[in-house]
Amino acid sequence: MSGAARLSSSAALRSGVGLVKVAVPDSIRAEVASFAAEVMTIGLPETKSGAIAESAAAALKDEIAWADAIAIGPGLGKDPKPPNSSKQYCPL
Repeated sequence: MSGAARLSSSAALRSGVGLVKVAVPDSIRAEVASFAAEVMTIGLPETKSGAIAESAAAALKDEIAWADAIAIGPGLGKDPKPPNSSKQYCPL
């Protein structure tokens, strides 16, 4: 399911953001990447159900360190054990 990631990245592009990176489960990375060439995609570790795994937090820290703004949440899925908190992704 890549709809939320695609809509969010499209909205960011339309609002004039200079660089858009979308972090998604590795299994849908190619699908999201094919949506818009301007969007950079990052494949993340995922659970058996296809949701973003908690181990993804470490991979994301370097990827978002440069960002002025981030959006977390669109399309996190219906995994019975979602990531603990957005704070693990961006400890500000």
